[in-house]
Amino acid sequence: MLNLMAAQPGVGTTLQVERRKSVRRVVAFPVWLDLGGSAQNGALRNISLGGAGLTVPPTVPLPGEFTMLLTRKGQASRRCRVIWRMSDQVGVEFCALDTESADPGVATVAPDVSVIDC
Repeated sequence: MLNLMAAQPGVGTTLQVERRKSVRRVVAFPVWLDLGGSAQNGALRNISLGGAGLTVPPTVPLPGEFTMLLTRKGQASRRCRVIWRMSDQVGVEFCALDTESADPGVATVAPDVSVIDC
């Protein structure tokens, strides 16, 4: 089934094709991005089984992959790959979990989600 949605509700008549494989949930949670030596605050704006939409200051350079921490100390996290970026909005795809090297004392979020190998 093809799902069409307004690009910006109330602005023009532009439609875009919804490409997500699973339903997106709109949320508003703080997140911390582990950029390999430094951490950056951000906001989780929407999430689906395969990825998420984030808000990150546009001056923050993001690597192609990073770890999104859902708690300040990292007890829950997801490895992410940047798919697109427009100003302060970033779309990421979740990477597969590396269960062999994962710390057994650290919880992960929804390990059974649809993910890709990074």
